[in-house]
Amino acid sequence: MKPLLKDGYNELALFYMGKIYYLKGKEKLAMGCFDTLIAIDPHYREDIFQWLGIVSLKNNDIENSKKYFCSLGGLKIDDMNEFIIGQAEALFEVNNLVLAEKRANKVLVNDAKDSQSLLLLARIKITQHDYSEAIKYLNKVLDNYDGYMIEAYQELIIIQNELGNTLEAKNYEEILNEIKNESVEDRSILDDAYADLNGGSYYQARNIFQYLIDNNKLLKEAYSGLESANLLIEGDNYLQSSYYDE
Repeated sequence: MKPLLKDGYNELALFYMGKIYYLKGKEKLAMGCFDTLIAIDPHYREDIFQWLGIVSLKNNDIENSKKYFCSLGGLKIDDMNEFIIGQAEALFEVNNLVLAEKRANKVLVNDAKDSQSLLLLARIKITQHDYSEAIKYLNKVLDNYDGYMIEAYQELIIIQNELGNTLEAKNYEEILNEIKNESVEDRSILDDAYADLNGGSYYQARNIFQYLIDNNKLLKEAYSGLESANLLIEGDNYLQSSYYDE
């Protein structure tokens, strides 16, 4: 793929192109964009490595995720919660619990109610067999009443079974089943949104994701889908004003 300059936007367009190719499962083309971008402007190196760390983590490629995150010394974009929690989760996966906890707590400094960080901290405490602290974090997740509720209840069931509290575990299982049953219709709506997204109907998908968010439904997945839709829409806008020979 050969990028051609237009109005000075070739670098930003390359950045969006790399992300779009990843979203469409075209990893080699994405890497071509990122490699070219680093060659053009090394300033993007940290942004790209951070993003590749997130992508590797989501693809369960723990080794590469660790490599990308750990190759960055002083992070210039350390205030971005999505990158920090990505680091924390990667560190947790390789059993570096001390650093994982520090990174997750850094997110809470920026957003004390961040469910993803609270859930990770609970899992760290479960691994350390500190169940009382884990329960405190999980209850905070439940207080947020968002898309992480199901995972929080699953962890509570594990804890209560570990403690031998089978009755309490059963109560949590009943609550969890109720939540899952209630979300069947919402899950169908979410599936339709992702079908639109994969089919190229980005604006329609974005509207559905926003509907779910506005109605406090499947927030974790809906926010992720909305981010992807916005990225694809914005990326297409850049593509329309940039020239690429593939």
